[in-house]
Amino acid sequence: MQNKGSFRDKRIGELLKEEIMMIIFREIKDPRVENVSITDVVVAKDLSVAKVYVRTLLAENKDDCLDGLNHSASFIRGKIMKSIRIKKVPHLEFFYDDTLDNALKIESLIREVNKDK
Repeated sequence: MQNKGSFRDKRIGELLKEEIMMIIFREIKDPRVENVSITDVVVAKDLSVAKVYVRTLLAENKDDCLDGLNHSASFIRGKIMKSIRIKKVPHLEFFYDDTLDNALKIESLIREVNKDK
């Protein structure tokens, strides 16, 4: 997930990424939200929405993890409002980052094709 916005959007995305990670590790007590890392935060130009892309070490728990994060989104946003001084804190939407999974599938397909030669 490459953040293709302006410099300001990227800077706000990185700031949100750091803050959300701290909140998840320190304050989220939901057992579904474990072993999570944020891979990217893509912020809309008008700061209305921030798409937060996450990965979890336990692939079988990814749906539960996303449910827990989306359930906690308003709590996380409230904490961000108190800690970061920006004009507008975007609504948070959490998505699973499947970039690595797709890359591994493509790599295995290439190996299969090359093995036959």
